[in-house]
Amino acid sequence: MTAAERSIPFFPYSQLFLAREEEILAVMTDVCRRGAYILQQECRDFEANLSNFMGAKHAFGVANGTDAIIIGLRAAGIKAGDEVILPSHPYIA
Repeated sequence: MTAAERSIPFFPYSQLFLAREEEILAVMTDVCRRGAYILQQECRDFEANLSNFMGAKHAFGVANGTDAIIIGLRAAGIKAGDEVILPSHPYIA
């Protein structure tokens, strides 16, 4: 078995970006030019669209995946000392 056959492919981020590069860069450029990084309309729109898609009353955008995991654990009542099992590469999850 060769090294290529043993490798496990990760999520194809670059392919997804390249498929919508112009659109992504236009939005990022607009946000950066306005300095609109937090609590702006884009975030509110994302939260509304996500809550509708999920059929949930609310959805909240957070800074990163670690914050999302911590908030989810706290909301579930997980406390210090409780056993929590996560994937070895949570950024992919």
